[in-house]
Amino acid sequence: MYRRARLPLPLVAGAVGIGIMSGSFIFRPALEEYWSQHPTGVDGSPPTTADHSSQPFSSTKGAEEAPSSASPK
Repeated sequence: MYRRARLPLPLVAGAVGIGIMSGSFIFRPALEEYWSQHPTGVDGSPPTTADHSSQPFSSTKGAEEAPSSASPK
């Protein structure tokens, strides 16, 4: 009946190579500008800061910071 057409491997490899090369030429200036403004740590991980505003809200955070009702007097 219908035969599923398969793409030849050299064609797929060529398309992937062209996509990677064109993407690097298109986005390289923007990425270099971004990484010059946001340097990473020595080991390649992003630097840690005390401000965790970019972290998602945790429902347990309120329970951790709430004062305990059984405080010694």
